[in-house]
Amino acid sequence: MQVIGKIVETDYGSSIEPALREIEKEFGVELTIHDLKGRLHQGDGQPLLPGRNVHQHPCCLRERYEISGWNLKCGDDCFVQTEQKAVLLHQPFVKVCWKGIAELVVPIFLRDLHLISILAGTFRHPDGVPESAELPDWFYEEYDKLPELDQDKLDKLSNLLRIVGNGMVMWKERQVTAGPQSDRKLLIYRFVEDHSHEAVSLTDLGQVMGVSPSRARHLVKELTNRSFKALLNEERMIRARYLLESSIHSLQYIAEMVGFKNEFYFNRAFKSYFGEPPGRFRQNAKLQHKRKSSHFK
Repeated sequence: MQVIGKIVETDYGSSIEPALREIEKEFGVELTIHDLKGRLHQGDGQPLLPGRNVHQHPCCLRERYEISGWNLKCGDDCFVQTEQKAVLLHQPFVKVCWKGIAELVVPIFLRDLHLISILAGTFRHPDGVPESAELPDWFYEEYDKLPELDQDKLDKLSNLLRIVGNGMVMWKERQVTAGPQSDRKLLIYRFVEDHSHEAVSLTDLGQVMGVSPSRARHLVKELTNRSFKALLNEERMIRARYLLESSIHSLQYIAEMVGFKNEFYFNRAFKSYFGEPPGRFRQNAKLQHKRKSSHFK
């Protein structure tokens, strides 16, 4: 397939968004990327795929923030429940949301860590819209326009999206490992990548490196020209920003997910890094999504 060759042979940093649009056009789908740990960012910390974290189809986005309870239901259904199932299955599957919308979910793992999920849709489910959903008339009009599930198309799309997803992960790995560096420097960066969401310390890094905590501190400074605390904090802040934009989780939950022991320390660190508290940052991001959703009215 032409699109596969194009993706494999080019650099992801500059070509992934055009490649995703080509896949969408060829298969008649829309692609959403759940970057679960916020890893897919550029060197300056900006997301690799801005806007890809939220479903853009009118059935998903229109009035999502205006109708009471919709955003909460969609976030829990699409983000929480879907990712829990992805971890259990470790393979592509079809999910059906509370509105009766079907999507293909392709989870991507690295070193047994669930890093991203690619969602492709949207499709009509054979059972239709659940009566309990109680949706407005415009939704049923949009829903009837959706294509039916096509197993042959889903199989081809699953294989292609696995290639794309693994390519994204390896692109990030190349960012971490790019340039001449010692095995120890690589080990430090990979440790931060894999464990920044945990309550880790120089003692933990030293055990992995086979050195004392004080020696680990010295090596981090010598090899990265930064402190271990600074490396962890940057990674945590980038991931926190993504989770605030893309999930409905509470600030306390996000704080724990990115490695802070409580919400107070998380709020203080986030404001110091980005210049505004996480709650205000999330509200501003929500307003931007609302402006996008107004385009469908």
